[in-house]
Amino acid sequence: MSTGLGPHLRLLQLGVFVHWCPACDRPHESHLRSTTHPQRRKWDWNDNMARPTFWPDFHVSVGTVVCHYFITDRHIEFLADSTHVLAGRTVPLPIFPPPTSYQEQLPCA
Repeated sequence: MSTGLGPHLRLLQLGVFVHWCPACDRPHESHLRSTTHPQRRKWDWNDNMARPTFWPDFHVSVGTVVCHYFITDRHIEFLADSTHVLAGRTVPLPIFPPPTSYQEQLPCA
């Protein structure tokens, strides 16, 4: 079960954030570098729930879709090697949808 951290982020568990990806229409998660979770990839975060920035980049594959992006100052910059309609565009980080529409998709990659 996730916990709200403002309208754009959810805390899945200690040190694990999820945000909504408008290109994949599903949540993606990030494990903070400061945690000991056994996840291969770790992210740093600017500690700002209103205007989150995570680094390094996100690279997620869901089926045949590749989603590659940065989150900076509450915006998602989708890189050109993404294979969806938002490739090459920058969009605001969306507000997380109500739980009933995504809870069956958690946990996510």
